[in-house]
Amino acid sequence: MKNVADAVPAHLKPGPIVQVETPSPFEKLKEPFPSDRVHWRPGMVRNNRGLALAYIDARDVMNRLDAVVGPENWSTEFQLLGDTMICALSIKLGGLWVKKSDGAGKTDMEGEKGIVSDALKRAAVQWGIGRYLYDLEAVWVPVDQYKKIVKPPALPDWAKPESERRQPVPQPQRQPPTQDQIDSAVEWLKDSEDMLMFDHRWARALGRLYGTATPDNLHEDLSAIRADMEDLLKDAEDNQTDYPDGAM
Repeated sequence: MKNVADAVPAHLKPGPIVQVETPSPFEKLKEPFPSDRVHWRPGMVRNNRGLALAYIDARDVMNRLDAVVGPENWSTEFQLLGDTMICALSIKLGGLWVKKSDGAGKTDMEGEKGIVSDALKRAAVQWGIGRYLYDLEAVWVPVDQYKKIVKPPALPDWAKPESERRQPVPQPQRQPPTQDQIDSAVEWLKDSEDMLMFDHRWARALGRLYGTATPDNLHEDLSAIRADMEDLLKDAEDNQTDYPDGAM
């Protein structure tokens, strides 16, 4: 009896099941903020200098949550316990609501609205949002008469988003020496041997050149001994020793 599946045209048969890994939202939540979204305030002031502390606005926390998990998948609850505002930040993960909480107390600088924002930001840190700011090195910077930071410190590359990090500058490729340059360098070193052999660095340079005067590997050796040779050139020049063009 003919199998029913064999009667199905090939273009209508289901293909292989491919599992696509969904990126974890936690990595997205933990990503550094753009540098212009990071603000600074002095945590301690001494003699017109303040200890710079980095922070982000509560609105940036909300925007990060909206962008990563969606505005419908997070919520907050606030409760005032004495002078401390507790924020419970819940995120919906896999159909379940997961809650993490933290709190902030009243300060001379912050009113009731301020401790609500601070409590939200502290709860967000429990989810990894802005947590990297706590790893920044403490730096003393100048402050003005109003105790405002005059010039904030620069963020290190690891505390910037990928788009702002410095890209390595490609180094120009050095061309290997020609056979004529190799021969000239070897002959000059041989001629200078009587005067310079007393220095162990020249002895090592001569030894390498004697055994490796080929285009395939001399370029690497010349680079390795360049530092030894350069700081002795002045001695050679003082003794009026001529060296060929391109030898160094």
